Amino acid sequence: MYRHHPQTLHIKEMVDDGELGYLQLIRGSFCYTSTRPNNPRFDLQLGGGSLWDVGCYPISYARYLTGEDPVEVYGSQVSGPTRIDLLYAGQLSFPGGVISQFECSFITPSKSLMEITGNKGRITIPEPYKPGIRTRILLERNGHTQEIWIDGAELYRGEIEDLENAILLKRSPRINLDDSRGNIATIEALYESARLSKSMSIQNN
Repeated sequence: MYRHHPQTLHIKEMVDDGELGYLQLIRGSFCYTSTRPNNPRFDLQLGGGSLWDVGCYPISYARYLTGEDPVEVYGSQVSGPTRIDLLYAGQLSFPGGVISQFECSFITPSKSLMEITGNKGRITIPEPYKPGIRTRILLERNGHTQEIWIDGAELYRGEIEDLENAILLKRSPRINLDDSRGNIATIEALYESARLSKSMSIQNN
């Protein structure tokens, strides 16, 4: 849903317009402490794990901003009794030279943040994945920090409108199947990297 929100679209436009110069580093965090008993997120057979649940967000964000899929990934995880990743930290290398680093967790204090750095500036996003009706981002350039407020929308509104336009007006959806497959391929490569303790190349078809 965050990919359809005015905040995300505005940030993408800022990056594409060169307000940060050329991209260098994208850092993302999505962590929280889960104490719910019998949570399916802790069941390996049901696709449990912090990477599948919340790590997919900073990965998707980095892929969206670069407009590319990573060519190499590396990561490590802390596993729990049910063998799912309770905590995962990873790095993605993109063909354009951009590096993305992220963390996700079920066992650490809550943290939700994206930070986008270019050679001319940096954008910090305090509410990247669940932006609201009015959101705030920080733009740092030339030693000065500017607070930018963005008029948003209800969280799922843009996603619903995009679906309506695809069905009724035959428009291409904002997120297509290739995009979703790319995110899954990245996550699967990260799990393999943690399992083998080495970096993994991704073959993009």
